[in-house]
Amino acid sequence: MAFSQAVSGLNAAATNLDVIGNNIANSATYGFKSGTASFADMFAGSKVGLGVKVAGITQDFTDGTTTNTGRGLDVAISQNGFFRLVDSNGSVFYSRNGQFKLDENRNLVNMQGLQLTGYPATGTPPTIQQGANPTNISIPNTLMAAKTTTTASMQINLNSSDALPAVTPFSAGNADSYNKKGSVTVFDSQGNAHDMSVYFVKTGDNNWQVYTQDSSDPTGTAEPAMTLVFNANGVLTSNPTANITTGAINGAEPATFSLSFLNSMQQIPALTTLWQPPRTATNRAIW
Repeated sequence: MAFSQAVSGLNAAATNLDVIGNNIANSATYGFKSGTASFADMFAGSKVGLGVKVAGITQDFTDGTTTNTGRGLDVAISQNGFFRLVDSNGSVFYSRNGQFKLDENRNLVNMQGLQLTGYPATGTPPTIQQGANPTNISIPNTLMAAKTTTTASMQINLNSSDALPAVTPFSAGNADSYNKKGSVTVFDSQGNAHDMSVYFVKTGDNNWQVYTQDSSDPTGTAEPAMTLVFNANGVLTSNPTANITTGAINGAEPATFSLSFLNSMQQIPALTTLWQPPRTATNRAIW
C-alpha cells in the first residue's frame, strides 16, 4: 500500500506540472485562462489513507492584462462576458480572445475563421433590438464622412512666478513675446487636421492673454482669443471658453469650435509636460 500511495503522489504531482507547463506555454496567448490543479485525499477504511488524486482542474476567469496591439479590429472584454462565435454549420462557440480580422465578405472572424455575432442596433442613438437574434457582424466597405470638431479643451497650470515677456507686443514668431506655447489638433469639414498653436502671454499678476494661430494655414495669423483671470489661490475665475475659427485649407470650410480652459490653474509647478491623448481634442498641460 505504501508503494501505491507514493505512486499516487507522483501522478498527482505530474498532473500539476502539466497544468503549470500549459500555463507557461500559453503565457502570450490572448484570451487564455490559466488553470489550477486541486488535490483531494483518498480515504480508506483504515486509519491510513490511500494517497492523493487530482480532484479537478479549475480555470481562472479574472481579467488579465489588456494589451494595445495597434490593430483596430482587436477588442477586449472587461469583467464578465464572452464573444459569441459561429461556424459555417451554425454551431455556437464562446471565447475571450478578441483578435479578429475581416474575411473575403468583410465579416469579422477570429483567427480560426469563426464568425463574430452580435445583436442588431437601430435608431439614433443606436438601441439594441429587444428579442432580436444574434447576427454576423460585418464592416461595409464604405468611407465615413468627415465631422468638424466643435469642442476642444486644454487643462493647464500656468507658472505664477513667470515674469512679463521681455518683448511687446505679442508676435508668434518671437518667443520672447510670450511665456508658454501649447497646441491642440482639430478637424474641418473635409477631415483636414488643423494644428492650433495656443500662446499664453502674462499681462499682470493673475492675468494672462491667450492667442491662437492655425499652424496648418500658411496665411494664418495669431489672433487674441481670450483673457484668463485667476484669483489669489490660483483658481480660474474668468469665462474659461473661447470660440475659435480655423483657417481654410484645401478648399474645406473653416472649423469653428469652442476651446475650454475649465479647471485650469496658476501655481508654481516643478513639472513640465504636455499630454494629448490620441484621436481626441483634449490637452492637459502643466508648466
